[in-house]
Amino acid sequence: MYLHLLSQINLVAVLISAIVYFMIGSLWYSFLVRDAWVAELKEHDVTIKQHAKEVLRTKMLLTFCANVLASIAMALLVIMAGSTTVYSGFCLGLLCVLGFAATTLGTVFIWEHRSCRLFLLDIGYPAIGLIVAAIILSIWQ
Repeated sequence: MYLHLLSQINLVAVLISAIVYFMIGSLWYSFLVRDAWVAELKEHDVTIKQHAKEVLRTKMLLTFCANVLASIAMALLVIMAGSTTVYSGFCLGLLCVLGFAATTLGTVFIWEHRSCRLFLLDIGYPAIGLIVAAIILSIWQ
């Protein structure tokens, strides 16, 4: 199908975009929106357990692996769309956020009766991460 596109992926750019994506998530949930996010979770009777270091390491590793997969998928979309500028990368990233991430997470939130505020707090990380990844991958081919 499109397997020939895999050879066109800049693996260094994918790794860098995955690292940046991961760092955005770390900053997002530990510094930027932590207090508002935790307060909103409490409103919905959701508790985040304090895990042992090994469990936390595993979760962080799995999150990074998810960021790598998202960056690989975005790299393929960048190649297929012919995106080579900051603007086209931004537009492609925004399209992915609105067309995939927000709609998928939004559907979950609808069925779980979660608040719009919690939705915005949760979608912010992948929104910024996907847009930044698309920009990095667009300009660094």
